[in-house]
Amino acid sequence: MSQQFTDLKTLNQLIEQHNPFSSKVTAQHNVWSHEYSGVAAINQNAFNQVLQLIDDVDTKKSETEGAVIIGERGLGKTQLLARLHHHLSSNNKAFFVYMGEYDNLDAIKPEFLQALVYSLKREYIPNVTQWQALAAEMYFEARGGDRPFTIEHLVKQFPSVLGKNPNLINIWTNGITKKCPDVKNVFLIRAILWTLLPESAPFAAMWLAGQKLSEDSAKTLGLPVDRDGDSFSYTCDLLNLITRYKTVVFCFDELDAPQVNTQMLTTVQVVLGLAKDLYNIKRIVILLAVFPQTFREDINLAASSIATKILAAKDRVSHKIELEMLDVQASLSLVEHRLQQFYKHHNVIPPDSFYPFEKSELNQIFSAEKAIARKVLRWCEEKWIPKPPIVIEGQPDLPSEKDKNDDVPPDLPLHLSRVEEYYQQHLQDIQSDFDRIDANLLDNSEKITKALRFAFDHLINQVVDEMQIFAVIDEQEKAYKDVVPFKVKVRKAENKHGHYAFIGIAVIQKTGVALTNALEKLVKFNEPNQTRACLIRSEDINGKMARGYTLTIMQNGGEWIQFHTDHIIPILALQSLLKKSGEESQDNVTEPQIWEYVAKKGILTDNLLVKEIVSKPDTKIPKDAKWSDLADLASKLERIPKPTSTSSSFVVDPNGVVTDLKDIDFS
Repeated sequence: MSQQFTDLKTLNQLIEQHNPFSSKVTAQHNVWSHEYSGVAAINQNAFNQVLQLIDDVDTKKSETEGAVIIGERGLGKTQLLARLHHHLSSNNKAFFVYMGEYDNLDAIKPEFLQALVYSLKREYIPNVTQWQALAAEMYFEARGGDRPFTIEHLVKQFPSVLGKNPNLINIWTNGITKKCPDVKNVFLIRAILWTLLPESAPFAAMWLAGQKLSEDSAKTLGLPVDRDGDSFSYTCDLLNLITRYKTVVFCFDELDAPQVNTQMLTTVQVVLGLAKDLYNIKRIVILLAVFPQTFREDINLAASSIATKILAAKDRVSHKIELEMLDVQASLSLVEHRLQQFYKHHNVIPPDSFYPFEKSELNQIFSAEKAIARKVLRWCEEKWIPKPPIVIEGQPDLPSEKDKNDDVPPDLPLHLSRVEEYYQQHLQDIQSDFDRIDANLLDNSEKITKALRFAFDHLINQVVDEMQIFAVIDEQEKAYKDVVPFKVKVRKAENKHGHYAFIGIAVIQKTGVALTNALEKLVKFNEPNQTRACLIRSEDINGKMARGYTLTIMQNGGEWIQFHTDHIIPILALQSLLKKSGEESQDNVTEPQIWEYVAKKGILTDNLLVKEIVSKPDTKIPKDAKWSDLADLASKLERIPKPTSTSSSFVVDPNGVVTDLKDIDFS
């Protein structure tokens, strides 16, 4: 039976509305996509070299290996790493850790730990995270290497078995500890085992990443409430435990950013120093992806004051892997791959895999000279036009399904559609790393404050939820500046002669005494007329004094907004989009176009947190309210639907009787 192709009129309308070649880079979220297998014809030699390094470590020919992957912008560094992740997970080969953001180069070690922990929360095989695969390997080794069932079976049945034997974690922890007498911190084993239970996995990961748990959560998991998150020796202990069971591949991307730490070391130099500090860790492969200029200037020609340190660190990444320009076959494969993804996404079938291009023309164009992927994609973007319809005399033109909507204008004009594609890409990059972002923001009042300041700075003279924003003012009173960095001047939009209100933005994520002291200052800030304190805090407030201060603030006209980090993520994505504006990877959109898109889509004006801040508190708090009722008086924002998690989630058959996991002999 011949394949039924989609009618050309539908295809051509689709081509007019969307351009799959406008995005010319492999985004960070693609690195973690199991569907993104990459293009085999691109950088095959480099890919084989990387696989050989991993194989040498995995087969114990080498204890560790490292390489610098060198390529101009657009030659496919990130694409190579995405393909590598897909290969490792498909072949049960090694754990994959990716780091592509460096918020604070002076805190590279804590950030590295977070990248490690949250990378291992990604899927290793379908429905099994890398942490869960590690926990299964620990269990299998502890029972003498016997594998009576698969990792998938163990992970799927674990919640049911734990329900029948609540002491199971203790039994397994003790049994594994006997097999690992060199493990200094037994709590590491316990935390890793808890990742097998979907409900406890997020808390176990938080603890492993150095985040503080609540007393109730810590007690439930049998873990200490707090742990020294800045201790690099802890990170090394964790790595030594992981690599006992599996090779780990570390991929450091986006190392060319023009930033330095307080010692004037660049990003790649700081990461090289980190690689040097990992010297005693066995069974790891370290990959650094850089531009040729970065390799020459920041590695090979490092300043004399740091040359010794850089030279020592280079021993950890002694291999040099250079990416190649695309020949005609690689160029054709890239174009075909993009088109396949595009047509599959829109659930249509083209008459051939290169439609609307002619393969012969592509072959002629790309045979002339070798090119980088970005130039190939740019050519396709410019030539992306539908083919004219073929008219057969005497045969009526068949209507397409799209004809019904011919009179409906597209949601966005073409130039804003390109902006939307880039914005969604940045949004997916952040959402794909949601757990790490979520954990970082929990304790990062400054980052949340900066994001809100950015939003309000760009909302001046605009109307949000019937309130017009007139100004954003730095707080001048030294007594309050550390708690309320800025105020927002607003007034009812329809009331041209009404009074202004000044809303003090106070993001306070602290705990304990620090929280109480900050709230005490906020009480005093909230006293003057026309000034309203807006406490922005995601977590509950504990402690009688802290609750009392918060209640006083609310009784005097202030507000406590209990938000979620997903209300900040759209603002972070917009900041990221604007930061890349003008770069070659986004050279077909301008900043004015970005702001036009932001206004049309209401990215800032419709943000739930922004709207709640400028609106007057809905509830008037009675003077006789009790601090014990505080949690019910906060303005709780609804969560934005969270992106699909890569963590496992199973519905266990309660009637299924499983005995093979709990009847364990560790002797």
